[in-house]
Amino acid sequence: MSPAPTLSSCRDAADPENNHKNRFKDIIPMDNLTRPYLVTYIPGSTDYINAVFSDGYKQKDAFIVTQHPLPHTTTDFWTMCYDHRCKTVVMMNEIDMKDETCQRYWPDEVGSSISCGPFRVELLSKDTSQLDIVVRDFAITLSIKNTDPHYIRHFQFRGWPRYVPVPPQKPSLLRLLGLVEKWQQRSGNNTIVVHCLNGAHQSGLFCTVSYMLERLKVEQEVDVFQSTKHTRISRPQFIPTLDQYNFLYEIAIEYMDSFDAYANFK
Repeated sequence: MSPAPTLSSCRDAADPENNHKNRFKDIIPMDNLTRPYLVTYIPGSTDYINAVFSDGYKQKDAFIVTQHPLPHTTTDFWTMCYDHRCKTVVMMNEIDMKDETCQRYWPDEVGSSISCGPFRVELLSKDTSQLDIVVRDFAITLSIKNTDPHYIRHFQFRGWPRYVPVPPQKPSLLRLLGLVEKWQQRSGNNTIVVHCLNGAHQSGLFCTVSYMLERLKVEQEVDVFQSTKHTRISRPQFIPTLDQYNFLYEIAIEYMDSFDAYANFK
């Protein structure tokens, strides 16, 4: 039902100029309109980033799904957010300080900033009041042009350890979805950047749950199979295990049983 992409359909990702930007060689975007292109010119770089568009139930290209930035692709990550005017980033993985390829890609102290190529990334605020969720606000400024800052809200989900197949706490994931949806309504419903370590396993679950619950609200119908099939069009590695597939049924039941608690999904 979800054929794996062939090397011939992923020439850009396999190009010697780009293949060092892929964390895993078997999770790469295809050469079509499902992948976002980098627009801002950066000397020595290309327009490639390991990312794909994924539809929501009501909105085409509702998500850009990507891998946690590698040390040498952090500038590409912020470029993508800036070029596609994304105002929301959802981070589904934990930082692993023992893994040099999975480090923090933002300034940690409120009021501090870092430089990423032609961009300056400043941390404006940090909210740790939500269980399992850290919310940060960033200002992204392009230094080579006299432009206004671009503002991004960053949601870091801390309730899902790296080697656990599904989130241990379903209410935490529903809370994350609710916070993201409220912010999207306030900020204009721009494309949401979602990332995890490999750009598939954790991010794919977030996108599939979002798609499934949107359909539930619109049609009063849960269809786990069609929701999974649809979100896997752009990245077949979404929902890779039976554990995750079963989780979709479980979180749909959790959502319906607790509808009053999550009334912001209306």
